[in-house]
Amino acid sequence: MTTAVPSCSVHDSTAVDVIRLHTGWRLGLAGRLRVGPLGVSGAQRVRSVGALHQTLPGILSLTGTSTRTVAVGLLEYITAHEARWTMMMAASIIVSMPVLVLFSFLQRYVISGLVSGAVKG
Repeated sequence: MTTAVPSCSVHDSTAVDVIRLHTGWRLGLAGRLRVGPLGVSGAQRVRSVGALHQTLPGILSLTGTSTRTVAVGLLEYITAHEARWTMMMAASIIVSMPVLVLFSFLQRYVISGLVSGAVKG
């Protein structure tokens, strides 16, 4: 014996799902979108201050070409007349390679240290 699904129950269940979706949207994602621009602007301010703290001491105290930090060295690709973005990006990738290789070898120790510090007791 085959029973057919009544069309009114399918329509009613679809309406219930739409109501749930709309409620979930209003409570979940829509609430986060209101806070989003404030969070983004706050994160940008913190990032700008961090970049300033990284480059300013190197610019002021290390004046020789052999004693400059990496951040100050990368800023030399931007001059008053031109910005050599491709060279700057290539140099930043070359500079970040040793850090990535070192982290890939020491990743298990970093993760175990993070996890052991999170264990209570």
